[in-house]
Amino acid sequence: MASRSAIIAVLLSTLTVCIGSNSSELPTPPTFRHRANSPVIYFTLDASSSSRKDDEIQDRSLRCTAVGDPTPSYKWKKNGVLLDIDSLKGRVLLGPDDGSLIFTSFVADDTGDYHCEANNTGGIAVSETIRLEPAWNNFFQKEDPQMVSVELGDPYTKSCTPPESNPKPRVHWIVKANNGGFFRTLREDHISINDEGTLFFHYVKETDQKTNVYYTCAAENSKLNDYKFGSQFQITVTKLNRRSLRSPIPIKELYVNQSAPIALNGRTHKLLCLFSGYPIPQANWYHNSTTIRNNTNGFSFDAKGTLTFQASMDKAGDYVCKFPANPENNRKFTVAVESAPYWVEGPPASANVSEGETASFECLAGGIPTPSVTFYKNGSPFEESNDMHVLGSKLTLHKASFRTDGTGSSAVYQCKVENKHGSLWANFHLRVLISPSIAVNGTTHKLQCSSDADSNLTSKWYYNNVLVEDGANSGGFVLEKNATTLAFNASSHKIGTYACKFPGHPEHDRHFVVILESKPYWIKKPPSKTDVVEGETASFECLAGGIPTPSVTFYKNGSPLKESNDTHVLGSKLTLNNVKFRTDGTGSNAVYQCKAENKHGLLSTDFHLSIPPSIALNGTTHKLQCASDANPLLTPEWYHNNVLTHNAANSDGFILEEHARTLVFNASSHTTGTYVCKFPDHPEYDRHFVIALESKPYWIEKPPTKMDIVQGKMVSFECLADGIPTPSVTFYKNGSPLEDSNDTHVLGSKLTLSNMKIRTDGTGSNAVYQCNVKNKHGSLWTSFSLGIAPSIVLNGTTSKLQCSSDVDGNLTPEWYHNNVEVTANSGGFILEENARTLVFNASSRTPGTYTCKFRGQPEHDRYFVVVLESKPFWIERSATSEEVVEGESVLFTCQAGGIPSPSITFYKNGSLLKESDEAEVLRSQLVLFNVTESKEAIYQCKAENKHGAVSTVFKVIIREPRLASVWWPVSIFFMIVAIVIIVIVAAINLTKKSGYYRVSGKELERVYEEKEDVSSA
Repeated sequence: MASRSAIIAVLLSTLTVCIGSNSSELPTPPTFRHRANSPVIYFTLDASSSSRKDDEIQDRSLRCTAVGDPTPSYKWKKNGVLLDIDSLKGRVLLGPDDGSLIFTSFVADDTGDYHCEANNTGGIAVSETIRLEPAWNNFFQKEDPQMVSVELGDPYTKSCTPPESNPKPRVHWIVKANNGGFFRTLREDHISINDEGTLFFHYVKETDQKTNVYYTCAAENSKLNDYKFGSQFQITVTKLNRRSLRSPIPIKELYVNQSAPIALNGRTHKLLCLFSGYPIPQANWYHNSTTIRNNTNGFSFDAKGTLTFQASMDKAGDYVCKFPANPENNRKFTVAVESAPYWVEGPPASANVSEGETASFECLAGGIPTPSVTFYKNGSPFEESNDMHVLGSKLTLHKASFRTDGTGSSAVYQCKVENKHGSLWANFHLRVLISPSIAVNGTTHKLQCSSDADSNLTSKWYYNNVLVEDGANSGGFVLEKNATTLAFNASSHKIGTYACKFPGHPEHDRHFVVILESKPYWIKKPPSKTDVVEGETASFECLAGGIPTPSVTFYKNGSPLKESNDTHVLGSKLTLNNVKFRTDGTGSNAVYQCKAENKHGLLSTDFHLSIPPSIALNGTTHKLQCASDANPLLTPEWYHNNVLTHNAANSDGFILEEHARTLVFNASSHTTGTYVCKFPDHPEYDRHFVIALESKPYWIEKPPTKMDIVQGKMVSFECLADGIPTPSVTFYKNGSPLEDSNDTHVLGSKLTLSNMKIRTDGTGSNAVYQCNVKNKHGSLWTSFSLGIAPSIVLNGTTSKLQCSSDVDGNLTPEWYHNNVEVTANSGGFILEENARTLVFNASSRTPGTYTCKFRGQPEHDRYFVVVLESKPFWIERSATSEEVVEGESVLFTCQAGGIPSPSITFYKNGSLLKESDEAEVLRSQLVLFNVTESKEAIYQCKAENKHGAVSTVFKVIIREPRLASVWWPVSIFFMIVAIVIIVIVAAINLTKKSGYYRVSGKELERVYEEKEDVSSA
């Protein structure tokens, strides 16, 4: 029964989500959640002058908080009568969030016994009883202090009757001055006090006679923290029979008794064995003939004859105080220990049962005397019937029934356990659950009314407390057999509570809870492939839902999985410890399968373990190592894709190191695959590897660095790169990440700009773009810019710029040149066609930016960049001919201007001049070395660009050298001077770039250096 009830409770708790909190069919009875109140609470009368009001001590609230569904309502009873809170003139209020009773002030009539009741359709919970009483403390009767004469060494006893007080006062004795300015607690080695406040002098000594102070009885009210004083006296010590206390005084019984007739379990109990005499006799204490040692086993005693302990069952029995020197004064006590009721195993727990089952509750409590047990139902004394019995402390309910009118077994029950020392009170509820009707999702389900109802009675069906109508408004329900059967298609929308009711005849009502069941479905299943390193642990969970909960079974390579030291299954979880890879099928690498199954269907999924790839970066050196725990005397063999690898010329680039324990290779597409380090006859040391090749990104296609665009057109760019892993592509605009918009789209590695706009404020399509291609091994960057396509004008020609043609013809634009407005008076500019066309003569002043603007309609603005170009023209050229001595060198200059810059081409006798060891072209200069007759020719220089060409010719003529004279030393001298002059002049001419000159020696070296500088640039 318990397991079935538990299952139903779980199903109903799940159903609560669908039913909501308004379901009166399945209420949750109230359960108290407040901290227990004190059994007695004392208050002070607010108008009282005899007692001090202290809000910090006074408790003005009686706690009452309960939970349940529906939310409980509260009421309070005083002395068993309903408390009319509204009639208490606002002095008493209910808590804002619960049923706590709050007193804003107290009057004497508030005295009484209170309890709280929390009520909902599930029953009534009744709180513990709280006694509310006023706290007060009267004065002692007024009387004069007594003067007592006592002989030195004699005993003296003085009782104290405290004034009436609530609660009962605690009595002390103090020494108090006449004027009340001095007092101290009376603690003397020869004086004892019992719990009733009687003062015992075991003997009187001279210092007991005091002047200006009195022995005073103090009655303390602990709730008010208030003291009253009375029964004062003074002692006059006489010396009629003895002059001093030098001689012993025989002992006599002074007071022998227990602090209470019955020792109450858990309370402090005292045995007083007080004797007079000097010195005070020392008693030895015994419990059931066993010596009691001070401060041992919970016992303590003083030298004056008082034994103190906390009462418990093991402290019952016989006690003796013995005086070894005076055995005739030995005294015996019999201590009987009793207790207030206490729970043996705790109060009864609430329970859920299904209709027709039996429920029982036991209020098992201990106590001495044996406590009586009384049961209540919803706060009223329990009445026995055929199906409800009480036997001692046990309540049994047979054939538990569910009724919405409160007559069924569902209720809150109470039990009261009491004896003369106290009581226990407990609430516990019985929730009778409707037996669930199981509907399988997608099938037709039927519910039937009670078969014992009169066929003439009319039944009505309710779903979640809403009347089920027949016909078009039935909500998918069909009433059959004179409305005694309800049929519907089972789905998540039809689960909940149902009732077949017979108005006026609730005894025939029938209630149902429809719960949907389903085939298994996956909540979580393993990935199809999992990489695991050898020696590590792998876990897989096959978590499936369904009602009933499906069972999960694991398989390996098609066979049921067997558990072992390294293979464990716990519910839906498979754990593989110390994973091993084997090629013979005995390892952990395998195809696994898990099946989730219930009575409605079966789910299955496959997953397998594999070796995680060892990533090798293309072009780098990679190493694989055998198991480190292998016997060092063993030599392994390496296999690549099941082919034995040798450390030799035919090893395909593999190198074996460290006694073949390490395999080294250069990572490439040829080195990917599986590797095994095998120890013949020792497979436990084998190690398996899978090599996967990865690489840095590299370009396949990237955009041109610069592109001219036309407003309104579309352009696309692709930053196509490859690598392993596949690199990601991110686009930027002017250094910031590019965001998609209506006209800007990024799809993978492709950027598309639609309806391009030219703007000068940075918002247009004209910008510098970047794309970043990266993976975990590196990244690539490239930049490309979009600008306005230039309008080329030829120097000296007439040029025209036109505004956008799709603008309203009534609008007049404004023209700007380099941000300066152009007007008819701007000089050189002409506005035509209602200023839609700007005309000008191209010159060095006309290049720059132009804008045709329409105020208020920037979408029609048009931007231009005008670039000036020209035909080639000469800047500097050499003379048309030159005579050169054979063996010398000569340099010709042919420098031309033009936009674009013209190309320079040299010809010899009409044919294209080719460079050789004796002819060198440097920019616009031609150098002929070691001139001979073969170089005597007509040379041509041609400067050309797309707009035209210019050319010039020059002729090289060889002349005879001058003859030497007899005055050869003088000739040599003048020759040297002449050479120096020629070099100086040539240097000057080179600086000015005019004419031609012969070059030799260091000048030629300078020319070569210039050429090398240009080449390196």
